[in-house]
Amino acid sequence: MPTATGDSRNAVMRIPAPASILATFSPLPFMVFEAGGNAIIDLSDAGSEIAEVHISPRDLPALRALLRRLLRAIVGNHDISQADRSWAIHRAMLYETAAAFQQVNERIPTGHLLNVSLEAVRFQAHAAGTFPYLDIFFSVPYSSVTHAVKAALTAIALASTDRRFGAAGMTAIAIGALFADVSKLTMPTEILMRDGPLNIDEWRLMRQHTIRSAEVMHRSGIVIPSALRATISHHELTDGSGYPDMLRGDDIPMEARHVAIADIFSAMTADRAFQARVDPFDALTEMSGDGGGGLDPSLLRTFVQLVGGLDSHDERQAA
Repeated sequence: MPTATGDSRNAVMRIPAPASILATFSPLPFMVFEAGGNAIIDLSDAGSEIAEVHISPRDLPALRALLRRLLRAIVGNHDISQADRSWAIHRAMLYETAAAFQQVNERIPTGHLLNVSLEAVRFQAHAAGTFPYLDIFFSVPYSSVTHAVKAALTAIALASTDRRFGAAGMTAIAIGALFADVSKLTMPTEILMRDGPLNIDEWRLMRQHTIRSAEVMHRSGIVIPSALRATISHHELTDGSGYPDMLRGDDIPMEARHVAIADIFSAMTADRAFQARVDPFDALTEMSGDGGGGLDPSLLRTFVQLVGGLDSHDERQAA
C-alpha cells in the first residue's frame, strides 16, 4: 500500500519495494527514494544497507514493463530472498490481472498473465510446502483484482504439496483461480455488496457466475479443460449443496477443490464493505469447523498445515 514519505508539507504517496529486486535492474529508468524521502541516485552503491525503497506512482508503468522483461531472471536468482521474489511475483500478477480485467466484456489478452502464472508456478516448485505470500497479501486493499491474485497464488501453493500436479497442472489451477469470479465484474454492484440474503432472481444470477466466468475464459482463448473445470466447479461442495451442478465428493474436480479453499481463504481474510477481515489462523479454524463446510477434508488439513507452518502437535491441535 502506498506510504507517505518526505516532508509532511510535500508528502508524496510512494509505493514500497524491495531494494534487492530493483537493484537487478541496471540502470533504473526512474528514481527511487529512501523511507525519509531522499532520492537514491545509484541503488547499486547502496549495497545491502537499504532493504526497502519507495517508488513514485507515476513510475509504476515502467516497473510493470521491467517485471515483464525480467521476472524469469528474478525468480531464478536465489541470491534474492524468497520474500522479495514473492513480492515481485505478486506485483507482476497484480499488474497483468488488472490489465486483463479491464477488458472483461471483450476478448481478454492473456499472454502476459499466463507468463506470470508460469513464473509463479516455477517459483513455488522450489518452495513447495511453504506459503511465502501471507504478509504480502495484507499490504494491499481488497478489490476484484487483489482477490483473484490472492486466490491464484494460494491455490498454487496448495497444489505444490500434491505430486500429482506438474507445472502444467499447477498453471491450470492458477488460471482457474484468477478467472473464477471474473464475470462478477459484469454483475450489478448492489448484489455483490449486499449484506444480507439475495432474492430468488439474484441468487439464480449469482449461481450462474462460475459458468459465465468460464465463458469469458473461452472467449479469450483459454480452453484448457482443467482450468475451465477449476473455474466452473469451485463452488461445488462435498455434500452436494454447491453449484452449478450439485456435485458430490470425488465427483468434484480436484482442481476445483484447490480453488475452493483458496477462494474462501482469500475472501475471509480481506476487509470488505460488508465484512471485516478475519485473522488468517481464525479463518483456518472457521474453515475447518462443521466438517469443513463442504470443502475437501484431506485437502483442507493440508492447507491448515501449509499456512500454519505447524511445527508442533500443540500448534496442529490449535489450528
